[in-house]
Amino acid sequence: MIKLAFVEDDLLMRNFLEGCVDYSQMGIDVCGSYCCAEEALEGLKHNQADLIITDIAMPGMNGIEFMSETLKINKQALFIVISNHQDFEIVRSAFCVGICDYISKTDFEIENYRRTILTFLKQFESENKTKKQDDDKEKLKEIIGSEKQIEHTDNSFDSFLQDDIRFVLLEMLNYDEIVKNDWETD
Repeated sequence: MIKLAFVEDDLLMRNFLEGCVDYSQMGIDVCGSYCCAEEALEGLKHNQADLIITDIAMPGMNGIEFMSETLKINKQALFIVISNHQDFEIVRSAFCVGICDYISKTDFEIENYRRTILTFLKQFESENKTKKQDDDKEKLKEIIGSEKQIEHTDNSFDSFLQDDIRFVLLEMLNYDEIVKNDWETD
């Protein structure tokens, strides 16, 4: 389940964001709700979030500084900024930190917010699926590359099965790429 945290100094806005969408129905677990960046940093050290919805203008540490500090403890964290800031330079700074999206509080609509969350979910799932496939390929490459030699037996059926298993593994690893890069062909 994807973990979500809110960082918003305005209690009414924070409560509104927490309740305006059914996050659990979307497969999201709200793991934190913080009134300032410093409190959020401390909480997120122990309970990391995949997605953080934050404001920019907050007392003490602002949202840009908060996002930068958060990425030091959780490089995978993604952000959606919901703020009143219309200043291009501030918004540009937020995008430079790596936010997924920016929503103006003055133009906030629940359905647009919901679509933004759904877009994030699709992106997150796609990235995780790709990462898992890459991890699986690496594991299979390790298995094939470091495979211990099985004692040679006279049983040709065992040899056939062993070759068949290797073929299936190689097919899964994009056989053509391996042949080109790692093996000499006749």
